[in-house]
Amino acid sequence: MEMTSAYYTRKGSENHENFPMLFTRTLKESPLYCQRRAACDGSPQLLPREEDTRTMATRQQQRRVPTSTKRRPIQADTRRTTRRSSRRGRRWLIGLALVVVGVSLFAWHLAVSHDVGSATPNGSTVATGTVHHLGGFQQVADQAVLVQGRLPVLFVSAQYCVFCAAERWALVDALERFGTLSQITSSQSAIVDGVSAPIPTYDLTQAQFASPVVDFQHVDVADQHGNALQQLTAAQQSRLDRYDPRGGIPFLDIGDAYVQVSSGYAPSLLQGLSFTQVKQDMADPTSTVGQTIHQEGTRITALICQLESLAPQAVCQDPAVQADLAQVN
Repeated sequence: MEMTSAYYTRKGSENHENFPMLFTRTLKESPLYCQRRAACDGSPQLLPREEDTRTMATRQQQRRVPTSTKRRPIQADTRRTTRRSSRRGRRWLIGLALVVVGVSLFAWHLAVSHDVGSATPNGSTVATGTVHHLGGFQQVADQAVLVQGRLPVLFVSAQYCVFCAAERWALVDALERFGTLSQITSSQSAIVDGVSAPIPTYDLTQAQFASPVVDFQHVDVADQHGNALQQLTAAQQSRLDRYDPRGGIPFLDIGDAYVQVSSGYAPSLLQGLSFTQVKQDMADPTSTVGQTIHQEGTRITALICQLESLAPQAVCQDPAVQADLAQVN
């Protein structure tokens, strides 16, 4: 049976008395709009359909709703208006909530982006639009602050920290290109931060570094159990507070110009490996572990070359180092 949608009359309310039209296609009132070929001139002209007039009258009489139960147009309008107002109110509240969330996320992004700060001890700042990034390193000053003619490299970590354990491999890889490290031994992290096995690493608590261009400073603030281990100097604490107000580790500061908080790659890469296995992977050019560590070490090397004019040319002219330098120049 062909069905026809309900009409709304020109009185603005749904004409229930016209519902028999679904079966008879005969309207008692002129509709607010017409479908297809019907004309809205007060006398709707629908496609003719033969129907027994007596049967039609009987059906209409049977479907009439008692007067006392008929829906009042004014009440229907009021209900519809209330529903529309309620829907508009909900849409307005949802829109406001989305705006608030968007503003909050934008403010959070700005806070994180500027967490490392732009001021440096010598008062220089990085002009807007000139900030450079290399891997996880962010530029915080346009020039380095030298210590007795050498570039200071400050590494703050903890022995329990898995991210510190991972970053030490890359740091040692970079430092050994500029000098000689001694009094370093093997160690491992605690089982924390989602790893299921300790991360093999170096123990740098007694490290000595001889270099004509780099002044390496290393502080392990806690041991494998989280107990206090080494103390920061006032100058080191000042740099940490300025660039790392949330106190995250590892914290790597190169010349008070580039800062990274966290490791340059995921510690899980070293999970399940021994110290000896990682050393072997470092010597294997096809090893993913070795390639990843060397990549982060090369970033550190490139930034030292960028900031220290006396850095060895043989180191700084390496193609991988030059590729990283191209990103910050």
